[in-house]
Amino acid sequence: MAIIQTDIIGKVLYYHDMDDIVISSAVGYPCRIQLSSDDRGVILDEVYYPDFSGDIHFDIRDIIATDFSLSMPETGKDIQQTDLFKTFSIRVNNGEITGVFTVCGYSEDTTGRMTDIDMLFIPEDYMLPLSLCNNWERSGIRFCFPDKDPITVPDILTTTKSFGITSRMIDLKSHPASEQKSFYVEMDCGETKITSAVFHIIQDHCEQYLFANRYGGFDNIPMRGVREFIPDMSFETGIQGREAEQINSNAEYQYSQNSGFLSRKVIELASELLCSSQIYHIDSDGEFRRIIILESDLHTRSNSNLHSFSFKYKYADHARPLSLKYKSTRVASAAADKTLVYAVTSSPQTITHNKNRFPSVTVVDQNREVVMTSVEYSDSNNIIVSWVGDLEGYIYIN
Repeated sequence: MAIIQTDIIGKVLYYHDMDDIVISSAVGYPCRIQLSSDDRGVILDEVYYPDFSGDIHFDIRDIIATDFSLSMPETGKDIQQTDLFKTFSIRVNNGEITGVFTVCGYSEDTTGRMTDIDMLFIPEDYMLPLSLCNNWERSGIRFCFPDKDPITVPDILTTTKSFGITSRMIDLKSHPASEQKSFYVEMDCGETKITSAVFHIIQDHCEQYLFANRYGGFDNIPMRGVREFIPDMSFETGIQGREAEQINSNAEYQYSQNSGFLSRKVIELASELLCSSQIYHIDSDGEFRRIIILESDLHTRSNSNLHSFSFKYKYADHARPLSLKYKSTRVASAAADKTLVYAVTSSPQTITHNKNRFPSVTVVDQNREVVMTSVEYSDSNNIIVSWVGDLEGYIYIN
């Protein structure tokens, strides 16, 4: 009989610190494991086989990753998020063993830290995200400076009504801290003090990239290097009257960002940025736009003090900007004794082929699969081709 690991049932597991769930079983005795959540129902239903020790190990992090999306912090008000605690039920062999456990969407280290960054160079218009879990009574936060009394902000991150995360975005250019060369933020939580990175303000322009970290909040890494627009282009040509002609073109908007020189600590943290499920770029309008990382050349050398890397990305919202597409509907060949090829997008298509006969007609889509069509022969040189629905493909006339 299988026995589920006793330190899982009834416990709180931290998503970023989770190990495999282990179920003990007799050697060679498979187990059917079902995992469910209240809002999604059954999310796992598989048969697992034990290893030589009689244990079954399975990792559920990829399955439940989408359950822990963070709310974006906002400027000017606290945002409280309580849905970072999710309850899951596990069922083995159709009820032979059942149990309930809770997963928290951040790391257990959240009780002592808010970021892995120790020091960061930031621009004057830096957007500073602050997040704190609701485990303590607190009276606000302090902005601390090397040669000036701290500034206490009493009404920020003070919510302690329930478990979860409270966050806020600080627009540095409208804050007194922007007048200083450096500062850090201190959060007084009773006997515990949690501090931010030490921020050094610089005059350079920086592109800012916000990403969800393992502490239930966000980090913002400024990039001092060059940002480039590098569209991914594709083209297709055909023949028109014995001359080449472009019949299809497409452009997908992509961007490349160089980090500029960063410390080793920040470079190491950049791997978390690149792998985060939530990454945002702050555009020229101050809008946070979600991005998708396509590739990166992140690496460092141990004997170097200055490090940089680059990454390529596209915006997740395809509505802005739009991909450019062009389809020609002109004839790609005019030789009467050869196959004529037409690029098409809409139905019906009226074609003058000038073959002086009634040729066969085949229509294919962009995957080269044949499409059911209706062909009307107006005369020996003209036809009307029709089909149902939208189509990006080609008409072949033989």
